[in-house]
Amino acid sequence: LTLPLLAGVDLAKEVLHQKSGRPPEGLTLVSGMRMLLDEVALALVEFRKTYPGVRVRCLYADDRRVEAMVEHGEADLGLMLEPGPGSAPQ
Repeated sequence: LTLPLLAGVDLAKEVLHQKSGRPPEGLTLVSGMRMLLDEVALALVEFRKTYPGVRVRCLYADDRRVEAMVEHGEADLGLMLEPGPGSAPQ
């Protein structure tokens, strides 16, 4: 279950690393509470081992707010669950 999440975090690390040639000083991640508790927490263990000097700040919000926070620069990375079958578009 966490492999796609880890891949997403790895991609974000690559993009941030490419901008300056070194890891950022801090990274702000926003997601829903369930994802933060059940999946992000596991991925952060490996991230912290690889990048111990990067401060990670985790925020929680609903999917609409997650998207807005990333668009407005309030967070560097937003993680959302894909809507299930039969979900109404928002």
